[in-house]
Amino acid sequence: MGYKESRVWFPARALDNTIFTAMCNHVGTTGVWDTCGHSGVWNPLGDNIIDASQDNVELLIAELDPDLLNQARNGERMLADSFDINKEHYSFKTIVGN
Repeated sequence: MGYKESRVWFPARALDNTIFTAMCNHVGTTGVWDTCGHSGVWNPLGDNIIDASQDNVELLIAELDPDLLNQARNGERMLADSFDINKEHYSFKTIVGN
């Protein structure tokens, strides 16, 4: 995956699914491949909230705001119709982790 693809696909998936997305990528050279780096995290509206460099090994730490997640899910209704299809066939659970 190249830089351009990562800057199109990951924000699009974040917005399509109203989720946070993260992409980890190599830096430097791996075998015969020159890598593009630029790991990143996108919010549920498709905005990049943190981005790594092309050449340096870095650890990204991003704070994921649950209020923004709720705001995106209430405002972006792209998936709303999918929950109405055969509703009786689906069950939803809230899973709380430690």
